[in-house]
Amino acid sequence: MACLFSGALSTASSGLNSLITVTLEDVVKKRWTDLSDYEATKLSKILAVLYGIVITGCAFVIKYFGTLVLQLSYSITGIVGGPLLGIFFLGIMIPRANYKGAYAGAFVGFVLTITIALSAVIYPPNKMAGSISIKACNSSIYANTTADGIMSKTFVPHRYRTNHDHSPILL
Repeated sequence: MACLFSGALSTASSGLNSLITVTLEDVVKKRWTDLSDYEATKLSKILAVLYGIVITGCAFVIKYFGTLVLQLSYSITGIVGGPLLGIFFLGIMIPRANYKGAYAGAFVGFVLTITIALSAVIYPPNKMAGSISIKACNSSIYANTTADGIMSKTFVPHRYRTNHDHSPILL
C-alpha cells in the first residue's frame, strides 16, 4: 500500500513541478527578464500553492460528475491534443512554417474541436432503436411499396453525429 501511495504522489508532484516550471520559464520570465533567482524561487513556491489549491478544488468538484469523468477527460484531451498534434506535424512537414501560422492553426483547431465537443453535448446520439416488429401489420395486404414517413426529424448535421472522442482525427 505504501508503494502505491508513493508512486501516486511521485507522479502528482512531478506533474505539479513541471507545470510550475513551464509557467515560470515560458510565461513569467518572458515578461520579466530581470527576475532574480531569489524572486523566481519565491514565485515558484507561490505558484505551487496556487496550482495545488486549484488541483485540489478540481478533485472535489469532479466527484459530482459521476460517470461523465471519462467522457470529460476524453473531450479535454481531444480539444487540446488535436491542435497540438497539428502544430507538431506543421513543424515536421513544412519547413517554412512560422509562429503566426502555428498560432492561427492552433486557434482554428481549438475553435473547431470545441465546436465538435459542444455539438456532441447539444445533439446527443439517438439511443433508441426503432421497432422492427410486424405484429400490428395487416397480413392480407401483399403490396411491396415504399412510402415516405410522416414523422419529422430534427436535422442534425452528419459531422455532429460522429463520436466526439475522436475529434482530433476528424480535422
